[in-house]
Amino acid sequence: MKICILGNCQAQHMEMMLATARRDIEVVRLDPVFMMTAEHKDGVYAKLAEADFVFAQRISDEFKMDWLSSAEIKKSFGDKVTIWPNIYFDGYFPGVQYIYLGGWGKLLGPLGDYHFEQISAAHQRGATIAEAQEAFSEEPLFQKAPDPFGRSLGQLRARETDVDVPISDFIGDHLAAQRLFYTPNHPLNDLLGEMLRRLTERVGLEFEVDKAVAAPYRLDECYIPASPAIVRKFGLPFDGEPAYRGRTVLSIADHKVELGEIQVYSVEALTEAFYRVYDVVRGRA
Repeated sequence: MKICILGNCQAQHMEMMLATARRDIEVVRLDPVFMMTAEHKDGVYAKLAEADFVFAQRISDEFKMDWLSSAEIKKSFGDKVTIWPNIYFDGYFPGVQYIYLGGWGKLLGPLGDYHFEQISAAHQRGATIAEAQEAFSEEPLFQKAPDPFGRSLGQLRARETDVDVPISDFIGDHLAAQRLFYTPNHPLNDLLGEMLRRLTERVGLEFEVDKAVAAPYRLDECYIPASPAIVRKFGLPFDGEPAYRGRTVLSIADHKVELGEIQVYSVEALTEAFYRVYDVVRGRA
């Protein structure tokens, strides 16, 4: 039996988990969709045609390559396709975003691709590091996000209206009791294992969740703890001592931020590291 899992880095990770839990199934490997170009279409479609089942992550019709949209995949490969959502939740850390700047592209920082809107905005308006730290980690963050869990879950449910297998109910039931995300788009194995359990159950396959969850790899290169104000407001049993796992910033020059080894930051040290990046970038951008 052959199975394809089409999507972003979540799909790549689920390939590994499925192969770990069901060694009798041939998991046909695919590149993540963000690495695909028009030249990949024939090769990808050939693999999807050979598969017995296709678990395709939801991709909108507006995606730059329409042949990867969920509607086109369903149209081309019919009932063997099961659509699942892009599992994104930022309720633990309101304000996390990407920053794109002319000349710099997607701006890197101490948390890799991830930035906090509150820190960036504080730097832009000339606020102190202490003021920026309070803006993204303390009660002021609720001014823009009074119900961060409800808002993010609502956005996910809206993206699930045209999928075959949702996951927002599981997230809503468990997010306050156990950590489910390392970053907004990098779930823990527990959550991806549940997604796989639902997908395999839908097509009538047995699946050992515990074996999949115990797979040796995690999407945890970057770890963004729940904001301290979020931990207090919702009484979360994790992230009581916030430790941000990112990278050292080695250099910022020639429209390039070079990152180094893994670095664990406190709230204050993280804010200072972002300010160092923005000081240079906004002086040269």
